[in-house]
Amino acid sequence: TMPDYRKMYDKPYLAAWDLYDDQGRPIKPTLTIVQVEQGELRSAPGSKVDRCPVITFKGAKKKFVVNKGNGAIISEIAGSKLSENWVGHRITLFAAPTTVGKRKTEGIRVVPVAPSRNAPEGSIQPPVATEIATQIPPTPEEIEAIKAQEQYEAEQEARTRAS
Repeated sequence: TMPDYRKMYDKPYLAAWDLYDDQGRPIKPTLTIVQVEQGELRSAPGSKVDRCPVITFKGAKKKFVVNKGNGAIISEIAGSKLSENWVGHRITLFAAPTTVGKRKTEGIRVVPVAPSRNAPEGSIQPPVATEIATQIPPTPEEIEAIKAQEQYEAEQEARTRAS
C-alpha cells in the first residue's frame, strides 16, 4: 500500500497525518522528550515569524511544534512550566479534529495524562503499528483535552481579533 501522499513530502515537523499507519489506522505513539528549543516558524512565506517550543523526541526523525494548549498539557505532565524540565518526560500523541480559522482540519494533541512506565516507546517514521497502533476511540480524557484545547484556541483567536 502506498502511504498517504502528505507523508511523501520532506517536512521536518510532525503533522496529524504522521499519526496514522499506512492502512489509515490511527496510532498513539508514546515518545520521550530529549530536547526542547525555541523555534521560529512562518505559517506562509512572507508572514510574520511565530516563536514556539519545538520538541525533539528520542529516535524520531521529525520534530514536534508545540502549540499553547499542548504546551499547557506537557507542563502539567512534567510538573513544570520550564521547558528545560520537560526533557526526559514521556508523552503520548494522537490526531484529533480541530478548526484553524474557519477551516476544519486535524491537529496533534497530547494525551493529558502521563503514559504508564510500561507503555512502549514508539517511533514516528515508520510507525510501529504492532506496538502502538490502536483503533480504540479517544478516551474521555482525550475528548476533554480536545474540547478544552479547542475552547482555548477559540478564545485566543477572539482576543487576537479584538486587538
